[in-house]
Parts: sequence; C-alpha cells; structure tokens
Amino acid sequence: MDELHVLLRDPDKARRVLAEFRADLNQPANRIAVLFADRYTLGESEMKVPSEIWLQLSELRLGPLDRESTAAAINVPCASCDADFLPETIDAIYHWTGGYPFHVQRMVQAIIEVNFPWPKDVGSGISECNSVGERSCPGCRLICCPPKHKPSAEEMVPAY
Repeated sequence: MDELHVLLRDPDKARRVLAEFRADLNQPANRIAVLFADRYTLGESEMKVPSEIWLQLSELRLGPLDRESTAAAINVPCASCDADFLPETIDAIYHWTGGYPFHVQRMVQAIIEVNFPWPKDVGSGISECNSVGERSCPGCRLICCPPKHKPSAEEMVPAY
C-alpha cells in the first residue's frame, strides 16, 4: 500500500483498516505479506494512529531506483495506456530525477499530459488519432501514431 499517510488522515477509519490488516496477518492459514510505503517513518505513523499492527512491522528505508528499475517503473504502468517511452527518454528521466520514484512518476505524468491531452470520449479519440495520422509524438509513441524520428531529450521533455 503506497502513500499510507492518506489512510492515516482519518484516525478512526485508519484504526479500523489497520485492525483488519492485523487480523488477516494473524490468521495462520493466510500466507500474506503487506508492504506499506510512505514518506513518513514507522514511528511517525505510530504517533498519528496508535495500533498494535506497528509492533508487527519492520522499517526498511529505500533509496532511489537504479536505471533498470526506473525503466520498469515507467514501462510497466505505461503499457496499459498505449504509451511507449523511448530508451533515450528513460535515460533523460533517470538523469533528471536521480531515480527517486515520486519524481519519476511526476515527470512521466507531465510528459504524457503535455504530449497526449486525452480526449473526452472514445469517439473523439478515434477521430483525433486518425486526423493526426503520421505525426511524430515526442518522447512517447502511441500505437496509432508511430514516430518518424527519434526526438532529442529537449523535444521529449520540453518542460524540463
């Protein structure tokens, strides 16, 4: 579960959810693991919402992603939205973000939003894609709009 602090905003709701997680973890038949990811430490989370589940957790600090992990963090989620990032784009994103997942995610979102303002409905999406035809999409390639050239890093990410 990423962004645990969002759950902890409402202490009553958080206590109930954490109690359910703890009950599931304590069932001998359940062989599950739960990963909580957040910008706050285990101690800070425990201070916000006291719960016995904190006693069962171990804290592991993670550093930035390496180049290969950055590529996976970009390509795996983008596979479901028909965006294909060029290797040069991934190199530039890794260089500019230092592999920090939050910054990688935000930069990828910005690239997609700048290059592909998604239409309001499917019908207009089809007509927009057909009207674009052979246009090159800097940084990303849509399945229906293959690029004619490999753009430079400046073309791929004009905002950065």
